[in-house]
Amino acid sequence: MNLAIPLRFKSAKIPPYDESQDPEAHLEAFKTEMLFNGITGPIKARIFATTLTGQAIAWITRLLRNSIDSFKDLARTFRLNFATSKAHPMPAYALGRIRQKENESLRKYLDRFKDAALKVRSLTEAVHLHLIISGLDGDSPLAKSIYKNPVNDLEEFRQRSDKYIDVEDMQKVYVESRGRSPTRRSPSKKNNKDRDQRGSKKSKDTRDKRSEDRSPRRKYDDYTPLNMSRSRIWKEVAQTEMRNVERPRPLKAKSGLDRNKYCAFHDQNGHITDDCWDLRDAIEKHIREGKLKQYIIRIRARRIISEGREAGAEVEA
Repeated sequence: MNLAIPLRFKSAKIPPYDESQDPEAHLEAFKTEMLFNGITGPIKARIFATTLTGQAIAWITRLLRNSIDSFKDLARTFRLNFATSKAHPMPAYALGRIRQKENESLRKYLDRFKDAALKVRSLTEAVHLHLIISGLDGDSPLAKSIYKNPVNDLEEFRQRSDKYIDVEDMQKVYVESRGRSPTRRSPSKKNNKDRDQRGSKKSKDTRDKRSEDRSPRRKYDDYTPLNMSRSRIWKEVAQTEMRNVERPRPLKAKSGLDRNKYCAFHDQNGHITDDCWDLRDAIEKHIREGKLKQYIIRIRARRIISEGREAGAEVEA
């Protein structure tokens, strides 16, 4: 505790640990963070305390004075105390139950499969490839493409699936930019009647606040169709065209935030980069200023989408 934390080190950028998570996974994430920052020696034990929360904080504050001599001691004690929270490995055959649901996007299916595969130990590449392809919707463009032209390994599968994910994202953005989002609902007659009956300012303010909490704030009436997902655009231009973009305010801590999802634009957990409305507005602002022209859907791409051609045919072309 007498060792000084290096001035260059700010804080560990890993989710805080409480007693509900796998202690081994938290330790590995912490070690990786320390390795990346060049932090070695006993000082790691002092920094480790800043990554705890809830009951884990209560545990470390109850440790006896002079009972910890090194980070190795602290890690061993930490494992023993939270051993009941340790995740148990999943057998490989359990991945066979993971199937792409009806109307589920390719991105969501692959994310679900990836999360489950991380829990399987000694998963061979051949078994991994077989199970992930078997779980695809047989009528999906990617599945049909693989049936015609099989892939030989996971890297080839990843490259092929990335193309189809880009097409799905492009179609989704195009539909939303044209104002035909399937999630947009017209208010029912009953809701209109109820709104007329509630004329007080207090009720109106309450309804407006609830509406803001439920749906994202649209800065523009429509958004330019893009030929690439916003997460990939941000990855390519974060240090070039958009290097001077004003960074968004940190996300407010809400119970609904998903700590397993990460937004590169906010540099914070809570949602994925492609769902970030702040990034959507920032990209649109730059496009309207005459920048990022290389990411705008060309006329040919718009015509292909509007005519409803199969995504697979477009990717194979």
